[in-house]
Amino acid sequence: MADGSGCCLNVVPMATNASRPPSVAGNPEVFPILETGVFLDHAAVAPLPRPVADAMRRFVDDWSQRGPQPWAYARIVALKEAAARLAGAASRDEVAIMPNTSSGLATVALGLDLGQGDTVVTTAIEFPSNRYVWDDRVRAGVRLVAVPPADGGCLMRDEDIVRAMREAFPSTRGTRLLAISHVQFSTGQRHDLAQLADEAHRLGGLVCVDAIQSLGQVPFRMREWGIDFVSADGHKWMLGPEGTGVLIVCHEHFERLRPPIVGWLNTANAMDYDRYDRSFAETARRYEPGAHAMVGVVGMAAALELLLEEGLDRIEPQVEALAGRLADGVRSAGVAVASPHDPGRGSGIVAIRPPAGIDLQAWFAAIQEHGVRGAVRRGFLRLSPHFYNTAEQIDQAIAGVAAARARMA
Repeated sequence: MADGSGCCLNVVPMATNASRPPSVAGNPEVFPILETGVFLDHAAVAPLPRPVADAMRRFVDDWSQRGPQPWAYARIVALKEAAARLAGAASRDEVAIMPNTSSGLATVALGLDLGQGDTVVTTAIEFPSNRYVWDDRVRAGVRLVAVPPADGGCLMRDEDIVRAMREAFPSTRGTRLLAISHVQFSTGQRHDLAQLADEAHRLGGLVCVDAIQSLGQVPFRMREWGIDFVSADGHKWMLGPEGTGVLIVCHEHFERLRPPIVGWLNTANAMDYDRYDRSFAETARRYEPGAHAMVGVVGMAAALELLLEEGLDRIEPQVEALAGRLADGVRSAGVAVASPHDPGRGSGIVAIRPPAGIDLQAWFAAIQEHGVRGAVRRGFLRLSPHFYNTAEQIDQAIAGVAAARARMA
């Protein structure tokens, strides 16, 4: 369970054209879900790619037949290395394994000991995991500022978030924190984190990002953008199992962010069972109090390695093309789309407005009859293709949306 060395991993190295394997997009041998319907719900819980499921099965079989094996525990280091590369962290030493996004965010909220005199700025459209944890600190005296969408709509303006920080942070005596999602869960809107972090730091603040809707589909450059804390579960765009995620903490904040739970594993000499020494590990292992869910660790490591081998230089434009095709097709069918899809602001999430006079849940049920998997969020039909989906599947989804509308008109 060693942490490994702190090698620099700021840039994801890409394979050369001569050695790089072909894309696995559209390959049912890698993505069996392609043969069972049109799955466009990666913003919820993604289906497991075959290599991920195979890695988890191998671990379970080995554990059952031979007991715990060293190769499996080495996957802890592999997961941290892959997560650091995907997120643009300085090294794997900044990565802690968490059971979910909420645990990572709570580690930040409790580890900073937020209370009287502290201010948290967020948005009014965050997923509950990135709202409740800060709401809870209000009882300890935290001032929470939730910036509403522009003009009563569903999209945020980054300039409004900047304005809120400029108004709230200068009067704050203690910690000043911006807590925001990189990609919003309901509309897929992507925020300019570099701009927001620059302003937050100029005002003496810190930045905590919920990256569960972005890691694995769009670039994330934690160090380059100046992000202090990142939390994300692996079961969405990272194509991993539920119950395994990461918290990434810039090492400069290790002393400031105290581990809120103290256990055997987050101590410096965790393997010395004969000596009681509560000194924390010098790496982000200090935020891991106990044993990991190893089935999930093995699966998430395999998922991130699959994504890194494919490369975000392939994944992002493919996701953008599929989401754009879907949005354009839906609009051509006379149905409105709420998501932004201009470069840098959109993502793989397409939020579709229900036509006037049509019940959203009934419309969603009719679309599902066409073999299309999606979700309903905040009054929208939400469809979210990943890079491996095909153009034919997108066209089937468009046809399903149009047919369901015609049937219910």
